[in-house]
Amino acid sequence: MNIRRSLARAAAAAAVAVSAVVGGVGAGTATAAPVPGLFYYGQTIAVVGQNSGCNGLVDYRLDSDPAKPGVVIVTLTSRGMNGIGPEWEANPVCPIDFDIIWDAAYFGFGSVASHQYKAIEFSPTRAPGDTVRTEVVTGPGLHILGVTASYLNPFYEFRPQYSLSAGGYIIVP
Repeated sequence: MNIRRSLARAAAAAAVAVSAVVGGVGAGTATAAPVPGLFYYGQTIAVVGQNSGCNGLVDYRLDSDPAKPGVVIVTLTSRGMNGIGPEWEANPVCPIDFDIIWDAAYFGFGSVASHQYKAIEFSPTRAPGDTVRTEVVTGPGLHILGVTASYLNPFYEFRPQYSLSAGGYIIVP
């Protein structure tokens, strides 16, 4: 058995255990609840944006709404951005195009242009707390979901930005 398969099985087992615990907690509420999951690389993304080398940290959070089964609410929150040069001083906004990719498209299988990919534009400033959110329809069950600000989008269009990917296995109610 190879290492990847072992890790995938361990992650799936952990996710099932977490869902059993979370599922048995009690009655649902009308407010958003965190999506249980096993996240690798954490839930913070270091990013270089599209304005004069702007950079900073962006946290992402995954929630679910009991009224919308199979939907994940992705929230991106900036910890504040920094920049270099007169372009940044004239316009201290750091545009970033994030890609949210899930399931087969995350591994490069299937059509990324279909329902397994969603782009979200984010323009944080120097001040921490800038937030943007979107809904992703994954369907209920176990999924793998990633968030990144790649220099190429899935359609191979160049964007002057960069980040490492972050994500993990999630259980969507």
